[in-house]
Amino acid sequence: MTTTGALPTPITVFASSYLLVGVAVLTLISATGSIFAMPEFSYHSQRLDGEGASAATLLALILFTLLASVFTTLCLLLAYLNGRGSATGRVLTWVLGGLAMCFNIALLTVEVYEAVSWYRDLIRIVALMTLLFTLGGITLLALPRSHEYFRAARVRAAQAAGRGH
Repeated sequence: MTTTGALPTPITVFASSYLLVGVAVLTLISATGSIFAMPEFSYHSQRLDGEGASAATLLALILFTLLASVFTTLCLLLAYLNGRGSATGRVLTWVLGGLAMCFNIALLTVEVYEAVSWYRDLIRIVALMTLLFTLGGITLLALPRSHEYFRAARVRAAQAAGRGH
């Protein structure tokens, strides 16, 4: 465990931060898989639907890869902020976590990536693991030990700001 000044980070916040790092890694894996799947999707789209579908499929994969990269960065930033006791980071983690859970549930139910079986399997496994990691991470931040830590960090920051004036 790390500390914020003299404030020890509880195991709940520590574990939540590492689960967020795990979500970032899983998202990066899916983004990398999307890059490697582009040629296969392009081939299947051209063969089955023509050139227009191929361009739309590639655009969707590129957009997914870009959004996944941004999401990865946000997860890493929030993991850092939560570890430092940022109440704003905690709230943003809940918001982003809720959005991530909705998105991953959609990935598990929509079957637009069926043409490339290895990619379908990758996305399903990563989406399921991301759901579990996200649910665990946001739940740990809601526990009483985490709440005490964030409250103490806020009080400490307010006291430090008062001494600075």
